[in-house]
Order: sequence, then structure tokens, then C-alpha cells
Amino acid sequence: MTTFYTYPQPTPKDSQLAREIEVALPRELDRGQSLDLLRAFVQSEFTSVGMVADVCVHEQKGWDGVKQPHAHILLTMREIVGDGFGKKERAWNGEKGKDILIKWRERWGELTNDALERAGAAARVDHRSYTDRGIDQEPQPKLGYVALALESRGIESDRGDMLRAVKERNVERSRMREALRSAKQLAVDMVQRSADALHQGTDLAKEKIAKLFRRSPRDDKTQRQGSTRAEKTRDDHDRER
Repeated sequence: MTTFYTYPQPTPKDSQLAREIEVALPRELDRGQSLDLLRAFVQSEFTSVGMVADVCVHEQKGWDGVKQPHAHILLTMREIVGDGFGKKERAWNGEKGKDILIKWRERWGELTNDALERAGAAARVDHRSYTDRGIDQEPQPKLGYVALALESRGIESDRGDMLRAVKERNVERSRMREALRSAKQLAVDMVQRSADALHQGTDLAKEKIAKLFRRSPRDDKTQRQGSTRAEKTRDDHDRER
């Protein structure tokens, strides 16, 4: 263990000695299933390429009072040479900065969903960000152990204030989306009612025109005769007066 934490004196070019990765463990998994998931992930992505991993699991309660299991993974950044560490392995940082982080997130999501399926849980995770998934929601910041301890005793903290502010903004986003959805539906309904009224008026006009064109010459002659008799009757009546 002494060798594990003994590094050569770093220079400005290779001063990154280690990195830490934190992963959230599903509440649906028991401790044994969570440890199996962690081992599979660490072996697949880290120790298989030569890194040394120091894993620590925490099972503290979250903001909602329910357990929030998670793990801290401390990873070395130097190759092992003999009984100690050699030069920094730059390939472990990836070629394009965040590309290796995205790869790890994707792999963690795959292994987590496999573990949930084996456990018979319906829940699933998605490694993509809200933006990539098209979700209009602001991610909630982590409280951290100190802020969580303060908040649990009724003492407000800066991180707690940040979390509450994000929750309020997300609620407002939800209200705005619902109002916009209702306005769009109202506009669609109004257009549909206008179209129905227009179609109904058009149908009546078409029906009247069709009746006009269906009239026979006999109908026109009968109507003219009726008009002539009515005028004659009115003239006779006037003469008698």
C-alpha cells in the first residue's frame, strides 16, 4: 500500500497524478448487485488497460431522505514500472478531451441497465445529458456531504439555496410548457371550428346552386303561370273596388 501512494516528483508537464470518478448506484439494486456492477465497470474500463483503481462506496441518505448509494473511484494516471509508477500515460485522457468521459458514461449506462434488468427492475438510466435528450430542464446540482448534513439539521446552505433555485426554475419551466401547450391546442381548436363553419357554409351554397340547376322548364312555366294568375286576380280586385 505504501508503494501505491508513492509517486515520483511531478514536473509541470505531467503533474496530473490521479483522477476521481463518481458514479450513482441505482437504489433498485442491493449491495451485492451494486458491487458486482462496480467491479464489472472498473474491470472493463480501467484496470484492463493498466490503471489502478481505489473504490469507496457510500450509502448516505439523499435530499429526499431515501438512501443515495454512490461510489468514488480513484484512478492512477501513470503506468506501473517494476515496483512503482513510471511516466504519465496520456492515452488515458483520450484524444479529444471529453471523448473518453462520454465513452465511460455510455459504458456505465449499459452495464447499469443490464444490472437493473437482471434484478427485475423496470427503471433504466440514460447517460446522455438533458440537452442531448431534448429535455428542457436544468440539471440539479449536488449538495455534497457538508451541505447535506447542514440541511438535515434545518440549517440552510449555499448549495441548498442553489438546489432550491434550480427546482423553482424547473417548476416554472414546466408551467410555461403547459401554458404553451394549452395555447397551441386552443389555436388548433379555433382553426378547426372556423374550417368546419366554412365547410358547412360552402355545402349549403353548393346545395342551393345544385337545386337551381336541377329545376326543369316545366317548373319555370308553372311558376310564371302562377305569377300571371296572381297579377290578374289583383287587377280584377282593384276594378271591383
